[in-house]
Amino acid sequence: MRTGRLRITWVVPFLQFTGGMRVVYEHSRQLLARGHEVLIVAPRLQPRLPLSVADRVALKSWLVERLILRSERMLDYYGLRGRLRVVPALEPAYLPPADVTLATSWHTASAVAESADSAGRGAYFLQHYEDFDPLNEGRVDASWRFPLEKIVIASWLQSFGAEKFGVRLWGPVINGVDLVQFNDRGRTTNEPPVVGMLYEKIPWKGCADGFKAIELARRAVPGLRLHLFGRARLAARLSPGDRFERNPA
Repeated sequence: MRTGRLRITWVVPFLQFTGGMRVVYEHSRQLLARGHEVLIVAPRLQPRLPLSVADRVALKSWLVERLILRSERMLDYYGLRGRLRVVPALEPAYLPPADVTLATSWHTASAVAESADSAGRGAYFLQHYEDFDPLNEGRVDASWRFPLEKIVIASWLQSFGAEKFGVRLWGPVINGVDLVQFNDRGRTTNEPPVVGMLYEKIPWKGCADGFKAIELARRAVPGLRLHLFGRARLAARLSPGDRFERNPA
């Protein structure tokens, strides 16, 4: 592998504007700023595999964004125009020459693990243990055992991988906070105070914990208001003064 300027390929299962994808895009932007070449490879269609509930939700959102909202536009926000290559399928033959090629989900790990030497050193960027449905648990576990360099974003993933699979993991490479976007520009606290929270129906996102936390906080701050935002249609009952904004810009 070359040193200095590297050719780095991210292999993603879709182009949804999720938190996990934002992390990939932000890493890509930072790598470009350091002088490396970056390419994002995505399939033209979703992988032809049994779909869990979470996968079906992702597929629906992907179709809406792909066909209506043109999800490639989000790449412009990260300065990644021209850094996307859409391929017919997630197969080794479609992975371009590189120094490092990174899988970003269990859907993409097989293609990277089986890729030719020209794709460079294979790595697996792990942001979760994706056992969201028993239907795919065997494939998820198999992806952790592929001969790829494994990079995790959290210490619990590092411990989990070592204990369950006995593999070495790099990291944690913790997700940072963009202090340009998220900062205190001398603002004062709202009166009454307002709490912002992501609304998501998928249970492991922990929205139920958030609602419980708000309930407890209101015992100390009775006027506390909640401002929700998210993709899903609201199925929760809000208190007077609370707001929900679906698909904010």
